[in-house]
Amino acid sequence: MNLSTVFFLRAKNSATTKNELKVDAGVRNDIYSFKQQVLQRDSSVFFGRNFSVQNTTLLGAIGYRLSNKVDVNLNIQQIFQGRNFGDYLYEANSNFALSNKAGKIVMSAYTQNKSPEEIFNRYYGNHYQWDRRGEFSRTKTTNFTFSYLNQFLKLDASASYYLISNYLYFGNSTTLAKAITPLQHNGEISLLQVKVGKQIDAGSFHVTAYGVYQKTDEQRILRIPEIYAFASIYKDQTFFKTLKTQIGVDIFYNDTYLSKSYSPATSQFFNGEDITFSSKPIVDAWVKVGLRRANLFAKYQYLNQGLFSNGYYTVNRYPMPDRLLTVGFTWNFYD
Repeated sequence: MNLSTVFFLRAKNSATTKNELKVDAGVRNDIYSFKQQVLQRDSSVFFGRNFSVQNTTLLGAIGYRLSNKVDVNLNIQQIFQGRNFGDYLYEANSNFALSNKAGKIVMSAYTQNKSPEEIFNRYYGNHYQWDRRGEFSRTKTTNFTFSYLNQFLKLDASASYYLISNYLYFGNSTTLAKAITPLQHNGEISLLQVKVGKQIDAGSFHVTAYGVYQKTDEQRILRIPEIYAFASIYKDQTFFKTLKTQIGVDIFYNDTYLSKSYSPATSQFFNGEDITFSSKPIVDAWVKVGLRRANLFAKYQYLNQGLFSNGYYTVNRYPMPDRLLTVGFTWNFYD
């Protein structure tokens, strides 16, 4: 249930939007009811867990527009009653539009204090069971992001910094080999992330590309590639004056990194064995054909299988699919 109200305060008889204040306030109440029964492997006896919880959240948003080019926005979500009392999310962002050719600067920040998800607190399954209620602290995440957007140059770039305290994750159990268990890093993790994206148009040829560099001081816990990049190269072509077609290739690459493992029993990724896979570019070829309200799309995934590698992994013990042709068709009827 969500109750809220919105009102504006703005200057009268103004030809342009400026000095406008927007206030949004409300209260949200969430009720959760959970029931589970588990059959023991060695008997026909069922046991389970049932619980109901609720949270009441104060919602608030304030937006102030100084002019058509500058605005500041604040957002608040604070749980003040219920099971997750004390959780919050505070966000702020500001937009500075320079000019049509100079682009726009966006600065944003947020801080979040979050209770552990229920699967970290307790889990009952046929293969794994744990009850860790009260053992884990809230995870706090603080972020600062600076972005530059330029539609004229078709360029966007951003730099983000994350500081994570009491990070929750899944790892190997110390008591049972290769078993999954919830863990918490009792310290701080820093993550720096830089992104750059560019669109290039040359007649009927187009290139959309972006690259990401990210660095953390806890690579063994926060298992992410340091570099990954994507590029889509395609050509517009019209056949018989009506058959609009795009033909292109997608290329994806990431450098080697410490991979995660996957637990089918819990449907969770976790930090398992220290396995690093070699990394090679992956290429997909595709074609899109449009005729009035009908569209046909075909993609041949992993086109370069056998050229750089015979196969590849992103998760330990789970190979990615071999070459695969996928086809999609849509037809939008008139109203």
